Amino acid sequence: MIFVLILAIVITAIGFILGTLLTINIPTVYYSFISVVLLALTDSLLFGLHQLREKKPDAWKIIFRLILELFFGCFIIFFGDQGGLDLYLVAAIPLGVSIMFNIHVLIMNNNSRKKI
Repeated sequence: MIFVLILAIVITAIGFILGTLLTINIPTVYYSFISVVLLALTDSLLFGLHQLREKKPDAWKIIFRLILELFFGCFIIFFGDQGGLDLYLVAAIPLGVSIMFNIHVLIMNNNSRKKI
Protein backbone atom coordinates (compact mmCIF):
# COMPACT_ATOMS: atom_id res chain seq x y z
CA MET A 1 0.00 0.00 0.00
CA ILE A 2 2.85 2.37 0.81
CA PHE A 3 4.38 1.64 -2.61
CA VAL A 4 1.14 2.59 -4.35
CA LEU A 5 0.90 5.87 -2.44
CA ILE A 6 4.52 6.75 -3.16
CA LEU A 7 4.01 5.89 -6.82
CA ALA A 8 0.90 8.12 -6.98
CA ILE A 9 2.80 11.02 -5.39
CA VAL A 10 5.75 10.62 -7.78
CA ILE A 11 3.48 10.45 -10.84
CA THR A 12 1.58 13.52 -9.62
CA ALA A 13 4.85 15.42 -9.16
CA ILE A 14 6.04 14.43 -12.64
CA GLY A 15 2.70 15.52 -14.11
CA PHE A 16 2.86 18.84 -12.28
CA ILE A 17 6.41 19.50 -13.50
CA LEU A 18 5.54 18.57 -17.09
CA GLY A 19 2.40 20.66 -16.92
CA THR A 20 4.32 23.74 -15.88
CA LEU A 21 7.11 23.26 -18.41
CA LEU A 22 5.03 22.34 -21.47
CA THR A 23 2.52 24.67 -23.04
CA ILE A 24 -0.49 22.86 -24.39
CA ASN A 25 -3.19 24.85 -26.13
CA ILE A 26 -6.64 23.42 -25.48
CA PRO A 27 -9.64 24.85 -27.33
CA THR A 28 -12.24 26.41 -25.04
CA VAL A 29 -14.85 23.98 -26.34
CA TYR A 30 -13.15 21.16 -24.44
CA TYR A 31 -12.81 22.89 -21.05
CA SER A 32 -15.97 21.36 -19.66
CA PHE A 33 -14.95 17.89 -20.84
CA ILE A 34 -11.52 18.24 -19.26
CA SER A 35 -13.03 19.34 -15.95
CA VAL A 36 -15.25 16.25 -15.87
CA VAL A 37 -12.31 14.00 -16.78
CA LEU A 38 -10.19 15.44 -13.96
CA LEU A 39 -13.02 15.10 -11.46
CA ALA A 40 -13.70 11.50 -12.53
CA LEU A 41 -10.02 10.60 -12.23
CA THR A 42 -9.80 12.19 -8.78
CA ASP A 43 -12.94 10.40 -7.63
CA SER A 44 -11.69 7.05 -8.89
CA LEU A 45 -8.31 7.59 -7.24
CA LEU A 46 -9.94 8.38 -3.89
CA PHE A 47 -12.29 5.41 -4.27
CA GLY A 48 -9.26 3.22 -4.93
CA LEU A 49 -7.55 4.57 -1.80
CA HIS A 50 -10.71 3.79 0.16
CA GLN A 51 -10.71 0.25 -1.23
CA LEU A 52 -7.04 -0.16 -0.29
CA ARG A 53 -7.75 1.15 3.19
CA GLU A 54 -10.53 -1.40 3.64
CA LYS A 55 -8.14 -4.15 2.53
CA LYS A 56 -10.45 -5.25 -0.28
CA PRO A 57 -9.10 -3.60 -3.43
CA ASP A 58 -10.89 -4.61 -6.60
CA ALA A 59 -9.40 -3.11 -9.75
CA TRP A 60 -12.49 -3.92 -11.82
CA LYS A 61 -14.72 -1.86 -9.51
CA ILE A 62 -12.38 1.10 -9.76
CA ILE A 63 -12.03 0.88 -13.55
CA PHE A 64 -15.76 0.30 -14.07
CA ARG A 65 -16.57 3.28 -11.86
CA LEU A 66 -14.14 5.47 -13.83
CA ILE A 67 -15.58 4.38 -17.18
CA LEU A 68 -19.16 5.00 -16.05
CA GLU A 69 -18.32 8.43 -14.64
CA LEU A 70 -16.51 9.43 -17.82
CA PHE A 71 -19.25 8.10 -20.08
CA PHE A 72 -22.18 9.72 -18.28
CA GLY A 73 -20.35 12.98 -17.63
CA CYS A 74 -19.28 13.39 -21.24
CA PHE A 75 -22.70 12.19 -22.45
CA ILE A 76 -24.45 14.92 -20.45
CA ILE A 77 -22.01 17.61 -21.58
CA PHE A 78 -22.07 16.59 -25.24
CA PHE A 79 -25.85 16.53 -25.56
CA GLY A 80 -26.12 19.71 -23.54
CA ASP A 81 -23.79 21.41 -26.01
CA GLN A 82 -25.80 20.00 -28.92
CA GLY A 83 -28.96 21.44 -27.41
CA GLY A 84 -27.36 24.78 -26.66
CA LEU A 85 -27.37 24.25 -22.89
CA ASP A 86 -24.38 24.52 -20.57
CA LEU A 87 -24.79 21.31 -18.55
CA TYR A 88 -21.26 20.73 -17.27
CA LEU A 89 -22.35 21.55 -13.71
CA VAL A 90 -24.95 18.80 -13.91
CA ALA A 91 -22.09 16.36 -14.45
CA ALA A 92 -19.57 18.06 -12.14
CA ILE A 93 -21.68 18.42 -8.98
CA PRO A 94 -22.32 14.67 -8.43
CA LEU A 95 -18.63 13.97 -9.02
CA GLY A 96 -17.70 16.66 -6.50
CA VAL A 97 -20.11 15.20 -3.95
CA SER A 98 -18.65 11.75 -4.52
CA ILE A 99 -15.13 13.11 -4.02
CA MET A 100 -16.16 14.73 -0.75
CA PHE A 101 -17.80 11.48 0.37
CA ASN A 102 -14.65 9.49 -0.38
CA ILE A 103 -12.51 12.02 1.50
CA HIS A 104 -14.92 11.83 4.43
CA VAL A 105 -14.76 8.03 4.50
CA LEU A 106 -10.95 8.09 4.37
CA ILE A 107 -10.75 10.61 7.21
CA MET A 108 -13.30 8.82 9.37
CA ASN A 109 -11.60 5.45 8.85
CA ASN A 110 -8.28 7.02 9.79
CA ASN A 111 -9.73 8.56 12.97
CA SER A 112 -11.56 5.40 14.04
CA ARG A 113 -8.39 3.33 13.70
CA LYS A 114 -6.44 5.69 15.92
CA LYS A 115 -8.96 5.33 18.76
CA ILE A 116 -8.76 1.54 18.85
